[in-house]
Amino acid sequence: MFSNLIKTSIPTNFIFIPFVIIIGWWSIFINDTLFLWNTDNSILFSQIPNNLILFNGIGFISIIVITTISLFLISFTTKHFHGITGNVLPTVIFLIISSQLTWVTTQGISLFTVLIYLFIIQNLFQVYHQDKAFKYVFNAGFLTGVSIVIYLPSVLLLIASWLTIILLKKFNIREFLTVLLGAFLPLIFTHVLFLFIGKEQVIFNIIEDNFRAIYFKFANNKQLLWILFFIGLIIWSFVITLYSGILKKIVIRSFYYSFVITLLIYCALLFSVFDEKGMLAIVLIPASYMISFSIAAIRKKIIANIVILLLIFMQIFVQLHFFE
Repeated sequence: MFSNLIKTSIPTNFIFIPFVIIIGWWSIFINDTLFLWNTDNSILFSQIPNNLILFNGIGFISIIVITTISLFLISFTTKHFHGITGNVLPTVIFLIISSQLTWVTTQGISLFTVLIYLFIIQNLFQVYHQDKAFKYVFNAGFLTGVSIVIYLPSVLLLIASWLTIILLKKFNIREFLTVLLGAFLPLIFTHVLFLFIGKEQVIFNIIEDNFRAIYFKFANNKQLLWILFFIGLIIWSFVITLYSGILKKIVIRSFYYSFVITLLIYCALLFSVFDEKGMLAIVLIPASYMISFSIAAIRKKIIANIVILLLIFMQIFVQLHFFE
């Protein structure tokens, strides 16, 4: 059923993907809630008042951003994981888990970092089995710097970039420094820009405010239930993929561990003392691929169908108002 449909031709999947979008975002058409894109965690957009982008249409902008990411996910998956997960299985999973308006769509600024993250790992995956990969690691570092000035917590992507390089090739201190150099350039340009307009102190204030210890809180029980289901699915995915034949190829294993590292880095800080729900959006891409690998590893199609149906059910359940 669903598992077979997802692995069929691309034209067929372009029928299925809009279906997932519609059932995922149906509540945006009937909900009068105003969506707020919080810019408190952004250096570049810090001068834009939050109430300037407080309107219903911001939800549609979020959907456009998420759909754009999904289109890039299709080509990315085809290039690096074709035959392992199918063409669009990660895209379908990404759409299902990202359509929870209550904790993803309203994040706004962090969604742009999710898009940039896809290009970061695309450059990092190019270094596999290459002796000289300065071009790719510099691009990854530069894009990381861009993501930092857009969304400050994405500084953790710098750590993920370094660890990914270690997994994909032999240790080279020059490549580590190249990543750092690339990351510093956007920061330097941003600092010069704020210095020119007399707002230099704003940068230091934002950095200081983002490292305050505030405990994470869930908005309601439905979100908590969805998060627990999501965490359980990730743990199940990690175990089933780790012990399946899908990871026999070293390249797939290295890519998979890169996703695991990114997921663990963000979750470790998210569930410790950092109150920033936008970080949940960052884990969507690595989580989508981890879940996709595990579903692709299931031999019984009926189990794969049940997993996808559970995701779709939870996707709708979180948005039902009478379950408050």
